Amino acid sequence: MKSFILLSMSAALLITASCNNSGSTDSVKEAKSENNAMIDSQNAPQAMPPAPMTDSLTKSDANFVVNAADAGMLEVELGNVAQTNGMNQAVKDFGSMMVTDHTAVGEKLKKLAAAKNLAVPETLSDKSQDKKNKMQEKKGKDFDKAYAKAMVDGHKDVISSFEEEAKSGTDADIKAFAADQLPTLHHHLDEAQKMLNKVK
Repeated sequence: MKSFILLSMSAALLITASCNNSGSTDSVKEAKSENNAMIDSQNAPQAMPPAPMTDSLTKSDANFVVNAADAGMLEVELGNVAQTNGMNQAVKDFGSMMVTDHTAVGEKLKKLAAAKNLAVPETLSDKSQDKKNKMQEKKGKDFDKAYAKAMVDGHKDVISSFEEEAKSGTDADIKAFAADQLPTLHHHLDEAQKMLNKVK
């Protein structure tokens, strides 16, 4: 009887685990979970000494890196779409700039994350993928207007996030990274606003 109960409990645990695993396909959520586990293990009383350059790292810093990586990948993906689905030359040009600039920033972010032993998403989050899918459905003038507005709104959100990290982050290298990108992000916002004015 005891063995039957144990088998039943084991089966239930396996079913629960498989259900949980099937739902965790969001690369951003997975990266955040992995980073949080790493930081928790370093803060545990019996933990080994932290790896180099991670002693001041917090979950907030780690989440910023993951969110920034996701936002940057979305800018690149949408930039590619803009060059094919856009009608106005300003939209195509802005999309090209996004691909060039955010690819370069993405490489810097990957190197920084590697130095901090942080996981970063390799694919878009479910939320970002949904934004890309909706944008891909639009063509011509409809795309131009939707893309320009998304770029203005999106860069405002990203700038807010980078300003917060530059001001309140605890890891000196991640704070410096955030601060270093702000002039470029403000330039992008200015150009996005000009683009929006042209396609209205």
